[in-house]
This record gives sequence, structure tokens and C-alpha cells, in this order.
Amino acid sequence: MKKTTLINLGGAVLGIGVAVLLLGDNAPFADKKFQSVAHGAYVDCLMQGYEKGGAKEWRLLLKSYRGCKGAEAAYKSDLKSRRVLPEKKVMRHIERLNEAAIARHLGVTPEATKGWGCLTPKKKPERLVS
Repeated sequence: MKKTTLINLGGAVLGIGVAVLLLGDNAPFADKKFQSVAHGAYVDCLMQGYEKGGAKEWRLLLKSYRGCKGAEAAYKSDLKSRRVLPEKKVMRHIERLNEAAIARHLGVTPEATKGWGCLTPKKKPERLVS
């Protein structure tokens, strides 16, 4: 084998490994039992809202999140009608999705955004990562 072929193969393996790690970090996006049209619409709304607003400040994150309330209600209804989660755990799942969306947008791990998923003015994080 040529040296360049080995380098290209090594790069491909590394790229696949990084992709798997990134998907693992954003687990709420990857779980198959939650996949539906409503799930996709809600996640798309969150990501587009955060990216469009360039949301790096708390008030912009909050504004983008509030713009997705309709999609969130549809997704909650979908989860309840398909009985994917018990009713008590639906809101926590929504919060985890939002934490993962913020983490993906800011380029950090979901652990760094833990507790930000509810996005209420009274529960501000101490600082935003930039």
C-alpha cells in the first residue's frame, strides 16, 4: 500500500470516531424511540432559533427558546399520545433536549449546560460559555 492511502484511511477512521463521539454527547437527539415528525420539528426549531439569533447571551437564548413553544407543545402531545414516556418525565426530556441543543450551538458538552434546559428568567446560569 502507498503511504498516502494509509494516511487517507487513518483520517477516515479518525473522522468516523469523532462523529460517533459527537453523537454520543448529544444523546437526546439520537435515541430512536423519540424519533418522529414532531421531534424533528422541535429540534430544528431550537437549532435554527439559536443559530439565527447568534444566541450567545442569556436573553437571546431565552428569546429563541420561547419562539419554539408551539413546536414544544406538539412534541409533548406526540410523546404522550405514543406513550413513549410517563407523563411525569416528559418535561425533563424536553429540558434535556434543550440542554443538548444549547450545548451543540455553543460547541460544548451537554454536561456544561446541565440545568439550563428549563430556560426561565428566574433560573439563569451563573455564566454562559462562549
